[in-house]
Amino acid sequence: MDHAAFLELVQEGAGLDREAAERLTRATLETLAEHLARGEADDLAAELPPELAAWLHTTTAAEGFDLDEFLRRVSERAGTDLAVAERGARAVFTALAHAASPKELADIAAELGRSYGRLLARGPFGLAPTAGEFETKVAERTSLD
Repeated sequence: MDHAAFLELVQEGAGLDREAAERLTRATLETLAEHLARGEADDLAAELPPELAAWLHTTTAAEGFDLDEFLRRVSERAGTDLAVAERGARAVFTALAHAASPKELADIAAELGRSYGRLLARGPFGLAPTAGEFETKVAERTSLD
């Protein structure tokens, strides 16, 4: 997938114009780079077009912040409100699901954790429930203990 096709997916997924899609893509990838371990950011960058890969470059250690902080940083970087930042970030992660390998997507989802489920709910990013969560859901639906 090339840079233009990636941005088109973000643009369509978030209902943005081209300029806003690019701003939010950059903001999301730069913020993701701050959250991920440097090696993981490099692994993802290796699977993306060079224009996008540059936004994942980092020389600092992973910060590991929560989803609210992630969205606040994206919003600040993109110069938009939190709702648009979340919609844009979700579209970026959806585009990543088309551009990166399933293994890389699973690595990113594992590093981000469950709190990011709102952004990762679509495609290969979806996180499977734990055994306990699965058991609870089955018990609730079947009225069994």
